[in-house]
Amino acid sequence: MSNSLKLDERRASRRWRWITTAAIAVMLSYFTVTNHVDLYPWNNLQDAGSQFSSTLTGLIPFGIYAIAFAAGFRWLMLVGTVHSWIWLALQLRQWWLPYLFGETFLHDSFAWYVDNGYDETTSFLPERGDRPVPDAQHVVLEVLSLVVAVSATVALVRAWREARSPAQV
Repeated sequence: MSNSLKLDERRASRRWRWITTAAIAVMLSYFTVTNHVDLYPWNNLQDAGSQFSSTLTGLIPFGIYAIAFAAGFRWLMLVGTVHSWIWLALQLRQWWLPYLFGETFLHDSFAWYVDNGYDETTSFLPERGDRPVPDAQHVVLEVLSLVVAVSATVALVRAWREARSPAQV
């Protein structure tokens, strides 16, 4: 591989690491704001109770992953990428499984939906009987989470490919 191609690969790898870092920052900012700033009817913090522990479960690991992607720590990027997909899967499990399939062994009760005031938040999806409807706040978070997971995957693959390539320029 020519030196200019190696340099282009390094630049692309670095660019994707920074795209992922920025995507994580945007997702965490949105997550923090919607957990702590009353934007009713976008969110409903009145019935939610303290969101401190919820916020920390996102901020701490993803803050570490943002640093890992910015610095190019490949093994921690791998952990962050896997965690990003799990984070997204858990959101889809919480919102889309009950919306699409109703009661399942994972959701034998939808009390959480009304108890947390989600039935009062903004939604653009049609109601499906008594099933929880993914609200707009969480759909945006899911889209941002998907951007993080995809960009993390691309950045990780590029970082490992770069590490395997012979002598750096």
